[in-house]
Order: sequence, then C-alpha cells, then structure tokens
Amino acid sequence: MVVVKIHMVVGLVFNDMAKDYYSRLSAVAYSSEISKKTINQQAEIAILILAPIILVFLVFIEFIIKLLYSERFLPINNMVHWAILGVLFQGASWAIGFIFLAKGDSKLFFWNEILSTAYILGLNIFGYHYWGLTGLGISYFITYVLHLIQVYVVGKMKYEFRFNKELVIIFVIQFVIALTCFLLVKFTTNMYSYILGTMLIIISTGYSYKELDKRLDLKALF
Repeated sequence: MVVVKIHMVVGLVFNDMAKDYYSRLSAVAYSSEISKKTINQQAEIAILILAPIILVFLVFIEFIIKLLYSERFLPINNMVHWAILGVLFQGASWAIGFIFLAKGDSKLFFWNEILSTAYILGLNIFGYHYWGLTGLGISYFITYVLHLIQVYVVGKMKYEFRFNKELVIIFVIQFVIALTCFLLVKFTTNMYSYILGTMLIIISTGYSYKELDKRLDLKALF
C-alpha cells in the first residue's frame, strides 16, 4: 500500500505535466532539433520537481509509514528506499518516451513497452526470490535505469535525440544529493539521518526553485 501511494504521488506529477507536454511535443515532432530541445526542457522540469519529493520519502519514510499505517509495515523500508531512488531515472525516461507517440510510431512504442515489461517481470521475480522485499526494491531501481538507457538509445538511433548539458548537470546534482540521503539513511542513526537529510532536502528544494524560476518565472507567478 505504501509503494502504491508513492507511485500515485509520482504519477500525479507525471499526469499533470503530460497534459501540456504531449501537445507541445506533437506540435514540433516534425523537427528532430526542436523535439530534442522540448524533451530536454521537460526532463529538466520533471527532475527538478521530483527530486525534493524523492528526498522527503527517503528521509522520512519510516515516519510516514508509522503515521499512515503501523510499525508492522516497517520491513518495506528498504524496498521503498531503493525504488524511490530510481524515480529520477524514471523522470528522464518518461520525457523521452513521449517522442514515440508524438511521432506516431505506435509499432515502436508497442515493442518498446513489451521489452520493458519483459525485463521488469524477470527482475522482479529474481529480486524477490533471492532478497525478498529489498530485492524487489532493487529490481525497481535497476528497471528504471535500464528503461532510461533503452529509450535513450532508441531515441538516439531513430530520432537523433541527445541529452543537453543543462539536463545532465541538473540530473547529476540532484542524483548525488539523493544518493547521499540514501547512504545517510542506510548507515547513520535516525537522528543524524533526519537532521542531515532535512538539510539536503532544503538544498535540493532551493536548487530546484532556482532552476525552475529560470525556466518558468516562478517569482512572477507568486
């Protein structure tokens, strides 16, 4: 149930962005260069929005589980930590994946999803068989990484897609912060992970706000 709620939160972010994004990408699908720019911009925004949310779940998942459910659900902590760490990769792959639909390449989209489903199922079975719930979380993480590689390679070969420098910098910064939070949670006590993790959440949120303001002029909205 906890994992479902996390996916719902992440899904709401994706669904809200998709309403405008798909139409914009479809309108420029005729141009590989403009499509590449649009995808990179959307991936930047997705990562900047998702990163602070990911950190909150990484740092406070134990508190969230106790608040919403009970201590009986705490064994899924490790699963959630691994799975949520992969959401940044999911954000980038989500943005690229829309190019198949925008280009009207339904056959490529179909086979891309079939391949993804195949290794998702295989990794989930393997991970759960050998490491239980933690293995299932690890399989989710690996799945997100593999899916990003998959859609990037296909997009590069088929539509000349490339990541731009700005997206790479944003991804690396936010992933390093998320990975640091992950390691804090794994190898320090709750007190230190909460204090240091909260500091990292503030840093990540501040960085996201600064970068989003450049792209969306948040100050004007407020």
